[in-house]
Amino acid sequence: MLSRDYYAIKKTRAALRALLSFGVLSISVVLLVCCTSGLIAILSQDLNTSLVQGASESIHALIATLSVWSLFLPIVVYFGTKYSSKINSLSGGTVVLAVCIFAISMTLRGLQFPLCIDDAYIDFRYVHNFLTGYGLTFQNCFVNSTSTVNPLGISSPLHIFLLTVVNQLFSGFDVAAISRAINLFLDGGNLLLLFVLVLLLSGRGAVALSAMVIYGLSDYTIGEVVRGKEAPLLVMLMLGYLIFAASKMPRARATVAGLFALTRPEGILVLASDFVYQVCRGKGIAQLFGQYLYSIVCLVVTSAILFVYFGGVVPSGMVAKWIIYDRPPYFGFAQLGEYLARNIFGISLVANNDGLAYVLSFALYFLLLSVATRLLWSKLALRGYLISLYVLGLFFGGLNAVIFPFPWYFAWWSLLPALVWSHWAQVFAPNKKRIFYATAFGVMATVGLWSQTAPGEYWFNLKSAFGNLPLPIFKIDTMQGRLPAYIEAAEYVNKLAKKGDLVACSELGVLGYTLHDVRILDLHGIISPEMLELYKQPGRVVSKDSLITFPAAFASRLKPDWIITYDIFVRESLLKTATLLKIIIWSKSIPTIFLIARGFLSMLGIEHDLLFC
Repeated sequence: MLSRDYYAIKKTRAALRALLSFGVLSISVVLLVCCTSGLIAILSQDLNTSLVQGASESIHALIATLSVWSLFLPIVVYFGTKYSSKINSLSGGTVVLAVCIFAISMTLRGLQFPLCIDDAYIDFRYVHNFLTGYGLTFQNCFVNSTSTVNPLGISSPLHIFLLTVVNQLFSGFDVAAISRAINLFLDGGNLLLLFVLVLLLSGRGAVALSAMVIYGLSDYTIGEVVRGKEAPLLVMLMLGYLIFAASKMPRARATVAGLFALTRPEGILVLASDFVYQVCRGKGIAQLFGQYLYSIVCLVVTSAILFVYFGGVVPSGMVAKWIIYDRPPYFGFAQLGEYLARNIFGISLVANNDGLAYVLSFALYFLLLSVATRLLWSKLALRGYLISLYVLGLFFGGLNAVIFPFPWYFAWWSLLPALVWSHWAQVFAPNKKRIFYATAFGVMATVGLWSQTAPGEYWFNLKSAFGNLPLPIFKIDTMQGRLPAYIEAAEYVNKLAKKGDLVACSELGVLGYTLHDVRILDLHGIISPEMLELYKQPGRVVSKDSLITFPAAFASRLKPDWIITYDIFVRESLLKTATLLKIIIWSKSIPTIFLIARGFLSMLGIEHDLLFC
């Protein structure tokens, strides 16, 4: 029987570790406060006012988040040390290092320009409309609507639910800002859960630290926090799923597997993979029904709600993308193989426009995945996850091959680099120096991505023996650079448009979120199914320079009052007489052309005098 002294020592040990955690995070907050004016001054030398203001908002949001974590994390450390034998067995130095890695990783995620990806604003508009009384719909003005359909334009009901609840609590803040704050907090939790998972799998604090470092420095995971989509939420569910599997908690594991399908549509494939794997392990149907009961209930209830609101459960975006995208065969395999090669080994092996690369892409993806599986298969808790990656690979590379794998799709694979490199570190145990060397190789591969990342580049560079090494803070993303122009365009239309005007948009994210009291015609059909019939018509010309150009017949068929588009969605042959400009706005009721390129109106079959400004 253990003495009172033992429990007193354990309690004191837990309190000291909690105090150390509080001290490390408090110091981080103080350092950030002290460096804020200097960072802003450096950025102000070369950037415009809006970007500098965005950077300032990001810094202050990071300070607020770390301040919250400085109160929350010590509680986690205290109870973790007090009640978990594995955490209690760690040295104080390991705990302090873990908190330092946490603080650095959170800083890298927080010090970015606050530009969510355009697709995220589709979710934000649904949330905003729901909270302002329009209901769970994208349209907020149905005057003379061209369609009575309310399509299911969202693909992550669980993410929408989380955004709605938090925005209800903090109603004075912008939905996009709330989304970034949620993702930053969730990914902080992911760092801690990854540490716990690898500690359970390896039993070594040093190995768990190595996984935490590699995930924390990952260019991909840093970017997904800012993009505003559901990737951090999905990663948290995956970590919970793996921890419950490692802890032999089958009902909890099965319940989380069911939540995958509510976070991403392809999550139903992961749930099915988990179920089949359990059957192959000899689990009885009655036993499995008890495990998956909560998952089944969640899926049935959510599907019923979606059907009542939208008349279906399949996201309209999936249908639209299958119709409008004209990618080469097996394009998805090429992208997945590239992702694994870059994020696990830090090298680029696939040239996406090379014909041979497409032929080899299938073999490359499954070769790299098989290498990772061979390394990790000895971990019983990881087997269901590894099997699901083969199924997801077939879905995105085969069935879904014509669709470019968007960044948040790769969240399913985002744990692999940390798990592979930390497993390699464990192979070198018990020699701590070798664990360090293995981790160093993993970090080198991870950091190597900072200089390869496309699109965009990081703003700060360090001079080193290897040249200028970019620091992963304040990324200039060329793809997202069009969003401020979209916002300006939407504000221009808001001033002049009449209530109920029909505005045709080639991208409906930030445009739809910024436009008010008008109807939206999505030229790519995600929330406007009437456009998809035009894409299906024979004879539609596909431009090799722009893969998703929209059919010109929409203008005469649907008669929009305004047209807002980006030059890449307009066929180049029809604009060759003019310099391509970024945003095109046309109004049939206002005699003004705002940033327009010649030839666009003739493509639409509309007679109008052109006036440039």
